[in-house]
Amino acid sequence: MKAYRHFIIGVTGRIELNELTRRMAERHPGISAEDSALQDAIPCRVFSPVSGGTLTVAGTEIDFRMDLYVMHHGVFMFEVAMEAEQLPEMVTGGNFMLEQVGISAGGVHSENPLMMHGWMFLFNLLDFEEVISRLGEVGSFREESQRETHDAILETALIDSCYLGDQNYLQTRRGVSESVLLVGGAGELEPPEDAVEVYRGGSVVRMIDNVFSAPEEDEGFLDLMRFLLYRENVIGVFNKTMSDWLSSVSEQSRYIRDNIGETNKVYWSRLKRRLEVWDLNFLDTFASANAVINSLESVEPAGLQPPYSETVREEYERSRKLLLRNMDSLKYSISNLRTPCEAHDEDLLQKETEKVNERIMLLSFLAMSIPLLGAVLAPGIATSTKLVAAAVLFTLPAAYAYFRRLQKKKGHRKATASYLLNQKRKLEEEIENSRKTLDGIINQEELDEKTRSQAVEFVRKTLAASEKYLGELEREIEKYD
Repeated sequence: MKAYRHFIIGVTGRIELNELTRRMAERHPGISAEDSALQDAIPCRVFSPVSGGTLTVAGTEIDFRMDLYVMHHGVFMFEVAMEAEQLPEMVTGGNFMLEQVGISAGGVHSENPLMMHGWMFLFNLLDFEEVISRLGEVGSFREESQRETHDAILETALIDSCYLGDQNYLQTRRGVSESVLLVGGAGELEPPEDAVEVYRGGSVVRMIDNVFSAPEEDEGFLDLMRFLLYRENVIGVFNKTMSDWLSSVSEQSRYIRDNIGETNKVYWSRLKRRLEVWDLNFLDTFASANAVINSLESVEPAGLQPPYSETVREEYERSRKLLLRNMDSLKYSISNLRTPCEAHDEDLLQKETEKVNERIMLLSFLAMSIPLLGAVLAPGIATSTKLVAAAVLFTLPAAYAYFRRLQKKKGHRKATASYLLNQKRKLEEEIENSRKTLDGIINQEELDEKTRSQAVEFVRKTLAASEKYLGELEREIEKYD
């Protein structure tokens, strides 16, 4: 008998499929790559097999094969096929993919969850450890640093990452399916009489709890399972992205509110430019999300039977509507973030008009001083008086220009210091979260020692890079004190 399980790694970015295929061929020449399409509508690249060998589950030896389906919009789907004369009941458990099992693959034995086994393959393939080293080389305070960060991720991990506000944004989202498809179930794993029919196509598939059962292998139903998992997780990735965008908008609104009384025009100029970047970055994410929704809307899953088909449709509708609501909320919120800038622009226009009037008055004064210049040059006036009058006459414009430059420079320093302090606070929170993650991995008993050491080393490198950046940030802030 045979069992199929799935888990998904979602990333906030678009995957360079052609470059990924070239890298796979160079590093793993035994893995084949071919183009496919879920439900003849969603293009994907299938790498097969990325792993294979023997599992030891509850004392039973099981042959397994792991394939990888990669979709352009940030989804890596692992499919695990397990086969034995009689599969242990543990294989059907909802959390089986997260439970420790013996894995013998490629001449190497480990004790890890299958999900971690696949994740470590992807981790090494995408050179995530190298990404940390590359990011450490990026200049922290240049205007182009975020673009350089994006390019470093693209060149190393082959992911065209998204932006969050004006910052580069690369996050992963793990989705482990609790569902299992049993083919040719027998004995304890044979479907009970009260199992509900959920699919009718090449064969009849029944379901009870999280277990789908089919008398024979049906590629049509397997393809449908992959599509439904992709649909659920790609919408989940975009909902996660929109949720983080909303959190950033909320944080930015508090920052603007706390500085609403700021009279420094440099602050408002920088803020306006930053929000323009926010607008463009959100537009890119918005366009990607709409492209995904449009591609999903073109697919009508065939063969599903009610009431299961209705349940699947309702779950998708909830996720889709949540994504659309989040996108609409963000459009409204980002637009409102610019309102204080627009109000300040109007106020600034009024003040600049007043300054122009002041300068006109200064020019009028200088014009009136021309007779004074003539008097200074006239004979019969003491030399000392001439010198004082000339000094006053010629230093007034210079003093005015110097004062204006000094005022502008002071405003720029104040605005920069405020921005850097806000960045420092966010970075300190990220470092604290990384330390908690590190403690969690160290205490993770489900991982074998080699995998745990590799994960700990990666998080420590990430932490070291963040602490290095924090030190640079603090030194930069000192320049503006």
